[in-house]
Amino acid sequence: MRWLVRVWDILLWWFLPKRRWTWQRLDDFPQLLRERIVYLIGEEEALWQAAFQCPCRCGAILQLNLLRDERPCWAVILPSSGSITIRPSVSKLTGCKSHFLITRGQIIWAKTLRPASSNY
Repeated sequence: MRWLVRVWDILLWWFLPKRRWTWQRLDDFPQLLRERIVYLIGEEEALWQAAFQCPCRCGAILQLNLLRDERPCWAVILPSSGSITIRPSVSKLTGCKSHFLITRGQIIWAKTLRPASSNY
């Protein structure tokens, strides 16, 4: 059944316009996370966490540390276009075991290194 979801995602990726991931800055963790939005949590210029729904649609909420003194740590790049880039890659070790990059608002799956459907 999972293969059917993957085929559907590939078809969507080919035929629908690409909807990029964006970001939103907040002071506190949001009560409800919307799809394709990375929530950057912190005060003013001091961001300490990024949170978003797993792009594979498993329903998991991913939380990434943005504090440089703590490990593991991710960096966020926010171009003026409103899209987002997160480095290094995100690898979920349990559950769906997704491994991906977010680059200029697009999900790039590590297994294929090809943009997957972020149309959902």
